[in-house]
Amino acid sequence: MKTVFVVLIDVVADAPRIAAFAAQLAKPAGAELVLLHVHAIPLLEPTYGMLMSPAEYLSQVPDLTETLTQLAQQLPVPTTVESYQGALAEALHQIRGRYQPRLFVVGVQEEHAWLDRLMQNQTLPVLRATRLPLLLVPATATPLPAMPLKVLLAADTEPIHLTEAAKALRPVLTSWKATFTVAHVSEPEAGIDCDMSQALKVVRTSGLVPLEADHGYHVQDPSCAAGILRAAAAAQADVLLLIARPRSFLSALFHHSVTAEVTRHSTIPVLLLPVEEEPATLPGTSLHLENEAG
Repeated sequence: MKTVFVVLIDVVADAPRIAAFAAQLAKPAGAELVLLHVHAIPLLEPTYGMLMSPAEYLSQVPDLTETLTQLAQQLPVPTTVESYQGALAEALHQIRGRYQPRLFVVGVQEEHAWLDRLMQNQTLPVLRATRLPLLLVPATATPLPAMPLKVLLAADTEPIHLTEAAKALRPVLTSWKATFTVAHVSEPEAGIDCDMSQALKVVRTSGLVPLEADHGYHVQDPSCAAGILRAAAAAQADVLLLIARPRSFLSALFHHSVTAEVTRHSTIPVLLLPVEEEPATLPGTSLHLENEAG
């Protein structure tokens, strides 16, 4: 089966930048692109009221197929254009069934108006519910690298159990020929050597990315998100890779989690990689449970 990246085109003015970056990432992996634009009907909160009926709203949405088709013809990899009207969840369901994508790519815009916030709050939960790798490209990430040369992977000391989707992305990550480095953040009073060594060990054991040396960035910071961003700056990383566990990925990813804070403030693309939780131990053995703090 061919490798496909789906690029969700939300703001058309930003489409050439996002699509070109996705194409550069896809090329060494032999992947193809699908440019997906969904004319989603905003589900307005009751306090705002319905500005117009769904039919009226869609009648005023311009047909962007021709614009995206012209863009597709300029990209260095085979690219298909898909356009849907209606619910984003249904569009993604159909796209996933048709193309079996390895990765979703989406631009993250700076929020200005309440309608922009509402649309983003609808889009990101639907995307994260697919449990597929998700590459977020912030509007502030300018210029984007032609290819990632340095990827920083933020890891804790918990084992990384790859999902099938994460395993399928490993050849893509390897094709980038980038240097992968691990970052670990701990509280200021915590130990350094032991935690950093364990973080490196869990990444190596996972087989997710090739690590060329037992070297990483250990940052002591009361804010895990701030520490990750500091490590990314110190490493001069082109892309930040975050391990998204179910308790944060499905419940609090874009609300109060570490992942949310990093994504909100990062000036480089952020790759969110969903993984499984550690399997529960058998009855009679100790089991450490954590809440959905993210």
